[in-house]
Amino acid sequence: MFLSTLIFDNFAYEDTIISLPLLIWAIFIGFALAITSATVDKYYCRAFIKALVDSGADAQDKAMTVDALPVKGRRYIRWALKPGKHLSKMVAKADGADGNVVYWLPEEKRIAAELRYDNGEHPIRVLILCLIGILAAVIFVQIFLPDLLGMLDGLITQMKEN
Repeated sequence: MFLSTLIFDNFAYEDTIISLPLLIWAIFIGFALAITSATVDKYYCRAFIKALVDSGADAQDKAMTVDALPVKGRRYIRWALKPGKHLSKMVAKADGADGNVVYWLPEEKRIAAELRYDNGEHPIRVLILCLIGILAAVIFVQIFLPDLLGMLDGLITQMKEN
């Protein structure tokens, strides 16, 4: 299974500080973190957008603070609402009467926001299935990569002969 024991005619693999199996698992972890963070982002931002729509906050005079909305993950939502972040580009903000920042969702951005943060009906199930699928692919690559590299070596040898 370890590629450092395999010898190829047309290319060499030297097992350096980072072995190929370690690199494959690092890529899996990177994909898993990316998929998980995208799911969490869409989950909380969708809840915030939905709460704004449900409360009728579509103009500055109807704007609401993050604390006034019935949403979870307020700390994450506040981070996503910082200037330059993705959620801040979807909603409008202003200073409220009591000095708090209030937010509303302009009607012209409502459909775009709902589509952008649509996470499907069962985001956690989809996340788990994606992670299982990627894990299966990693195990497949771990098992069959030496054979695939051997076939690639044979193909390169044939191409050189012709």
